Amino acid sequence: MQLSRTHVATVAGVLLGFALTSTMVVRTTQAVITSNTATQANTWTTGGAAISNDGAISASAVFSQANDSLLAGGQTVTKCIAVKYTGNSPAQIKLYGSSVSGALTGYLDLKIETGTGTANDCTNFVSGATLFNSGTVASFGSANNSYTNGLGAWNATLNNSLTYRFTVTVQNVAGAQNGNGTAVFNWEAQAS
Repeated sequence: MQLSRTHVATVAGVLLGFALTSTMVVRTTQAVITSNTATQANTWTTGGAAISNDGAISASAVFSQANDSLLAGGQTVTKCIAVKYTGNSPAQIKLYGSSVSGALTGYLDLKIETGTGTANDCTNFVSGATLFNSGTVASFGSANNSYTNGLGAWNATLNNSLTYRFTVTVQNVAGAQNGNGTAVFNWEAQAS
């Protein structure tokens, strides 16, 4: 039996139609049989660093002429300030100086200690460590003027507090007479 071209074309068309229909059925079937899974809504919250000191709360300086009168050569003045960490992420806190100016800062020997105690006059201060005892207010401000080179590296958590005792002694030299000096003590917390 000989097949004619028309007959072959018809058979080929039927086979092609069957193949396309089968593919569509299989594709449709594949699309119906699926599965997926997902998480609940994802949320992100960051913590932060927050720090305060009792001088900032009372809007006063650690040292001031109003509180300490005029200083004399050889005189020592000691003050304490409590710093409290109130951030909700652990942080490292360092102390540094800024806005150090005036010739007198080069004649003010500085000692900084950390410890415990709540009285600004340091009557109940208990020393834990010495942070700085090797120069003047000017040299402290020059060497320790940012977080990067700040002192202390206190690893704080929520509601930790640390008291700092600052002892300033006026050098008993002629250059310290009739002088003025200014410095700002900064505590900076960087949360980890």
